Amino acid sequence: MKTSEQNGYLAEIGTVSREWGIRGELLLRLDIDIEQLEPVENVMIDAAPKKWRKLRSLRLHKGHALISLEGIETPEDAKKFRGAVVSAYLAEEPVLPEGVYLHSQIIGLNVKDVEGAPLGRVVDIIKTRSNDVYAVSDGKSETLVPAIKDVVRRIDLENSVMIVSMPEMAE
Repeated sequence: MKTSEQNGYLAEIGTVSREWGIRGELLLRLDIDIEQLEPVENVMIDAAPKKWRKLRSLRLHKGHALISLEGIETPEDAKKFRGAVVSAYLAEEPVLPEGVYLHSQIIGLNVKDVEGAPLGRVVDIIKTRSNDVYAVSDGKSETLVPAIKDVVRRIDLENSVMIVSMPEMAE
């Protein structure tokens, strides 16, 4: 579906936590301020099939957004989208809280340990119940980096680098 918003900023707006209610609503953990979604008419869910869907309703519920989308009518329909990233065209560049990053900002970052040794690049982000996990590849092997403050020490978007302090592995 071609959207009229495509002259704005395509941004990840949040992640589907779970289905909600009997009408197929989705509980969305927002990465942006809900006011930025007021003019949005269509969203894309990063799930199979990946497609634009008309936003029928949007409301706040205990710090999360509840959204209703065309084509998702039942809890069974909605359950298929758990963990999916939702994107939309925004009129203005999204304003994110400090320490919050869009997936598109993280993927591709060069990762180094606190001593400066290169570990590779972020190639994927794995969603878990507690925190995201960054898949970092050096071309030969992959390292999983938990996206928590004790491990991810600094993200420098200007220089495209993430500094991490990996926990010692028990043998």
